[in-house]
Amino acid sequence: MAIYKVKVATGDILKAGTKNSISITLVGSRGESHQTTIKYWFLPGTDLTVRCEQDLGPIVLIRLHKWRLFLEDAWFCKDVRVTAPDGTLYRFPCYQWRSNLDPPLSFPGKKLADDELEILREHRRRELKERQEAYQWKTFAEGWPRCLNVDSVLELDSNVRFSCVRATNFNATPLVPEYVAAHWREDDFFGYQFLNGNNPIVIRQCAALPAKFPVTPQMVADFLGGGTDLDKEMREGRIFIVDYDVLDDIPAGTIHGRQQYIAAPLCLLHQGADGLLRPIAIQLSQTPGPTSPVFLPSDAEWDWLLAKTWVRNADFYSHQLLTHLLRTHLFGEVFAVATLRQLPSCHPIFKLLIPHFHFTLHINTLARSVLINPGGIIDKVSSGGTGGLLLLVRRGLEKVTYASLCLPDDIRQRGMTQIPNYRYRDDGMILWEAIRRWVTTGRGGPMGDAELQAWAMEIFVNGFLSRTSSGIPSSLRTVAELGKFLTMVVFTCSVQHAAVNNGQYDLGAFVPNAPSSMRHPPPTAKGKTFLQHFLDTLPEVDTTANILLPVDSSHLNWSKLMGPRPCVPSQRLLGQYPEERFTEAEPRRIIRTFRGELEEIRDLLEERNHVATLRYNYLNPLETENSISI
Repeated sequence: MAIYKVKVATGDILKAGTKNSISITLVGSRGESHQTTIKYWFLPGTDLTVRCEQDLGPIVLIRLHKWRLFLEDAWFCKDVRVTAPDGTLYRFPCYQWRSNLDPPLSFPGKKLADDELEILREHRRRELKERQEAYQWKTFAEGWPRCLNVDSVLELDSNVRFSCVRATNFNATPLVPEYVAAHWREDDFFGYQFLNGNNPIVIRQCAALPAKFPVTPQMVADFLGGGTDLDKEMREGRIFIVDYDVLDDIPAGTIHGRQQYIAAPLCLLHQGADGLLRPIAIQLSQTPGPTSPVFLPSDAEWDWLLAKTWVRNADFYSHQLLTHLLRTHLFGEVFAVATLRQLPSCHPIFKLLIPHFHFTLHINTLARSVLINPGGIIDKVSSGGTGGLLLLVRRGLEKVTYASLCLPDDIRQRGMTQIPNYRYRDDGMILWEAIRRWVTTGRGGPMGDAELQAWAMEIFVNGFLSRTSSGIPSSLRTVAELGKFLTMVVFTCSVQHAAVNNGQYDLGAFVPNAPSSMRHPPPTAKGKTFLQHFLDTLPEVDTTANILLPVDSSHLNWSKLMGPRPCVPSQRLLGQYPEERFTEAEPRRIIRTFRGELEEIRDLLEERNHVATLRYNYLNPLETENSISI
């Protein structure tokens, strides 16, 4: 007689327990047990004894069976621990909701390197088949990354929906809107936001002016300081450009029946001797000519301020729909769905990545039904509305490259390695390297892993529409390629999202600094802008009120977004993994090392912020969530 001691743990999520009947089957390399009923399954932890006529060998799999006694009652299983007769402890992480409609839950403790047992191979095939039926792709809009095939959060599986847990404030506002209101007109602050604002990825070094931006050395000579000229400043790497060509000819919509307007400006900036970045020339269209003047800091006050405000409006639109929506939310969903469809729960890459998709499918489904749907918030607040949105995201995806998603490559390609006071770059690079070391430590070669190759192909096809010019790999051949790709995925879903999300309230609550729409067309001549015209160009009051809902990440109005709800998702910071999916000692040690590095990074950034004029805290690990859940 072989006696196995089993502990079944229920999660600590609200309503995780069940009054339905649960039983367990142990599967070993030499046989399996009979079903044994679990008593007191509604408690956080339940102990039971499983008696077998013979030793089952190493326990490789367990099955949990659930059926209804009275009312249907979902159950959240945390994990199962089995102690064999020889004292060996086997741990089986679960972390799943189960209902009576689900098939018996089978899960192994780990993926065996040699896959010598057919029962495990069959388990993985069956699990992936079930997942591929549950999580299917759909095309939300032509030319967009594909997304999960649901129309409402009510259609989502319980395992990817928001859970009822303790409410948490999502992030503080170290750069308070009052500072923005006091300084938004200043050229220094205007330039600062290209480095450390919500959209820090659009600026690049300018080695030669494009023909469509006819700035002459004489135009800007007075803004460069003595003893230099434009050509010299470009040669020495102190001239930068922001080009919103992606907005050219995007159709503008209406708000309350009134026509709105969109510009596709170019902005030239100079790094002064003091290291600060300031604008020196702005053109509000992609086509130079008599009706598209180049605005300069020496122009009349309202001319120059309106030109800068048009740039801020273009930056708002580019940030919200490309940098934020496309490059974090939509790509994060692609990574999540591909992982669920192609990697079984025992796969080490699944265990590594799944915490970084926590609630992403829910928040994105919510966005499609409330924010970017026809008649939704985008239609109420932005110049382009949903019509412009559909075209802009399609254009944006056509421009995305693998290098632009990998921070070291992106910084290098944009020529931004040397400019001072670029906190997004400095903090982001520290975190990129920490993530890279974490995901590559002890990783085996990917070529013989068919599941991993199918995962990479799924992302290439459904996320980047098989566009080889993007440079996105469709297969992963070496450990280095796998490590870089995993780093990009984790970075996108955590650090990059924090960089482009966490400052929205700080920098956008004072709407003149980031107007979502413009009610007059861009000026076609100088000397015609005055205070009243400037004010009449900004969004109306109710538009301003509507835009504060999606940008207010710190005070998220869940009742307006979702209806009355007693709970919101808990905050899980980068490096926090309450679900202990890895059972082996080495991966757990690597996670502890990663957490230690993040604590050191936190201390470093907080020490720097003590002496900074403007605190940049958006990439502090204390402010950086593991996943895109807001």
